[in-house]
Amino acid sequence: MMAMGLPLTGCAGNKPQPFEPPNKLGNALVVWNSQTGNTKRAGLLIAETLVNQGVQVDARDYRKTDTALLQQVDLIVAGTPVHFFDIPQNFKAWLDSLPELGGTPVASYVTFGGAGHNQHNTACRVLEHMVEKGGIPIGVEAFGNISMYAITWSTGREARTLKYKHLPDQASCDAIRGYAHKVSKQALSGQSVVIDKEFFALEILKGGPSTWGAKLLVDRHEVNTETCIHCGTCVATCPTGAINPDAGTVESKRCLFCLGCINTCPAEAVEMEYMGKKVYGFPTFARKHGISTPICR
Repeated sequence: MMAMGLPLTGCAGNKPQPFEPPNKLGNALVVWNSQTGNTKRAGLLIAETLVNQGVQVDARDYRKTDTALLQQVDLIVAGTPVHFFDIPQNFKAWLDSLPELGGTPVASYVTFGGAGHNQHNTACRVLEHMVEKGGIPIGVEAFGNISMYAITWSTGREARTLKYKHLPDQASCDAIRGYAHKVSKQALSGQSVVIDKEFFALEILKGGPSTWGAKLLVDRHEVNTETCIHCGTCVATCPTGAINPDAGTVESKRCLFCLGCINTCPAEAVEMEYMGKKVYGFPTFARKHGISTPICR
């Protein structure tokens, strides 16, 4: 396969480029950054669809992925949620750490809550990071879900979240499977894809500036040591190691404000006040409104 990546104009390149495809898709890597489960579920369904096509697939969290593995596969699919209009900083750092991909076909996907903001451009940026490492762009997609960002409903905007309580639905599952089929076909086509970024008025606020601004409105973020059951879930979830349940602390400077700890603590021991309101996780919100996550069929 070609050892060089493609020139970047917009997203992926300004025109389709030929490349030497693998004789067949013998193996693939589907890797994700997932805080509350939506991105992982999409990744597992992509992996399942590829397996059903006869591809041997390794599907896993990015933190459990040896980057050397990316040089040993015929296809890479990488996914992440959109975080403040952008790739989360932890996943961006991992993408930057990737080795030379040597012309391997690469595809990206993102998940987003509600109406979403800047999801297409974020998926493009994931793809661009891999192209910069020598990957060949063959696909990019975004999949919508009910929002799982706890600030939304905790600050009185429940209706905004409930508008999308039907997602993900069966159509979502079909779209994910369809994307997996499209990606596998494109990987064998010998032709890269062209995907242009969209205009987004708030692009200047993506990532850090929005995160810092939101964190300024946090009154308290800590672990209640009396209710903590020391299961380690928050530690495993936190992408930056900012949380210490034994000490009951969360290191603000390291915290990405992803709220994964709020959403995943089974004892609701991770506590936060935002603009004077108590923040509570998605499991509590889901129970309150009778929301359950559907299983793809």
